[in-house]
Amino acid sequence: MADFREALAKQVLILDGAMGTMLQERGLAPGGCPEAMNESAPEVVVGIHREYVEAGADIIVTNTFGGSSAKLGHYGLQDRVYDLNARAVELARQAAGHDRFVAGSIGPTGRFLTPVGDADFDEMVAVFGEQVRAFAEAGADLVTMETFLDIRELRAAVIAAREFSSLPIVAQMTFDDGGRSVLGTPPEAAAVTLDALGVDVIGSNCGLGIDGIYALLEKMRAVTSRPLISQANAGLPELRNGVTVFPGTPEEMTAYHDRLLAIGVRIIGGCCGTTPHPRPYPCYASGFAGALDGMAGAAAARLPFQSQHRRPHWGGCSLCRDRRAHQSYRQEKVHGRTARGQDRLYPSRGPGAGRGGSYPARRQLRYAGGG
Repeated sequence: MADFREALAKQVLILDGAMGTMLQERGLAPGGCPEAMNESAPEVVVGIHREYVEAGADIIVTNTFGGSSAKLGHYGLQDRVYDLNARAVELARQAAGHDRFVAGSIGPTGRFLTPVGDADFDEMVAVFGEQVRAFAEAGADLVTMETFLDIRELRAAVIAAREFSSLPIVAQMTFDDGGRSVLGTPPEAAAVTLDALGVDVIGSNCGLGIDGIYALLEKMRAVTSRPLISQANAGLPELRNGVTVFPGTPEEMTAYHDRLLAIGVRIIGGCCGTTPHPRPYPCYASGFAGALDGMAGAAAARLPFQSQHRRPHWGGCSLCRDRRAHQSYRQEKVHGRTARGQDRLYPSRGPGAGRGGSYPARRQLRYAGGG
């Protein structure tokens, strides 16, 4: 198999789509644990992965978004972190083979870091490290961090990936339609922080449709020269006849591909509402690959991206339920300037800062503004 970083430099890669909603359609009980199906129903998980492979995905993402001990603890599975995460990599590899990449998925824990919440930074590094170790030992090709609402928690995940593996890192945050995260971080600040941490790919997923994600990525491009990833929802959810649907169409999603490629997006995938196949409302992953292959100038688009921007010299579904819970918490407990202040992040430029850093460097990065 080609090295992920080499492939990223040579061509645009297609990442798969939603997993949680697909599992719900195929037997996951309401309130059930998606990651438990890696052991209880492996054939279902592999089947979904294979459908995305057939749709043209280059990157298959593991069924481990909620695979941290913090999340699995809700189901009494906090001692099964390694087994469930390693098994997920094995299942994804069964479908992907050795011609495609397997990405270990890490999602937020649902907890806030101190002083806003009660989670300690080093504790979060250890929590994410458990997943990363399992991914690395099971043979994943990269780590993808998705739907993070707090830049400090995402930073903990990045540092864990650096400390416990040498895997490439894709790091994404979720923003609202006002262009900020739940705790007030704008996309530019997130991009600067992740750039300084040395991640391989920066971007945004969930929360918005393709138009909103594109607008966010434009802002990120203004402050970083790193490759970008777009992982939009299939439009914004609507309630139709008592059923939540994502109204985006394949044509609406793929209409943005030329603009995404023009600003240096190197990975295109889907989030909530995307599927491997056509349906009445959601768009489907095969449209991504088809649009890329059929697009005028696609051959040129697959050449390495050369940024026209200077690198900045200054340092720096269940998903929706978690997002709403964080928004509610912010409204009740965090007031304006306090929330924004927690996200004025200026990562240390000291030794190791740009690579995630050693333990001393990590302590320099642990709090907003250093210290």
